[in-house]
Amino acid sequence: MPQVQLVTSEYAAAEALRNLTEPEQRARLATLLVPIEVTTPHEVAPLHDTGLPEKDLPILEAAASANCSHLLTGDHRHFSHLYGTTQRGVLVQTPAQYFGGRARAGE
Repeated sequence: MPQVQLVTSEYAAAEALRNLTEPEQRARLATLLVPIEVTTPHEVAPLHDTGLPEKDLPILEAAASANCSHLLTGDHRHFSHLYGTTQRGVLVQTPAQYFGGRARAGE
């Protein structure tokens, strides 16, 4: 995809690693992270008005801190109420919403 830079935060990468139990899964994650920019968020105003649990706030804060245009997450349990909304300049979507919309737009 032209002009798309994949970004994650150290926090998100560590959380993903923590949730994997098999060595093969951990190795695959390491491979997937190679082309992805891993950021350390700088200070942004707290996003406590989002309705997210405390443990998920750093995910959205990192996206805002990195000036991302989109936050793609499949965490329906915690983020579904934010799907389709823009928080601090970051549009929250599922991967299917993002890729489905880009396919329809001919991108």
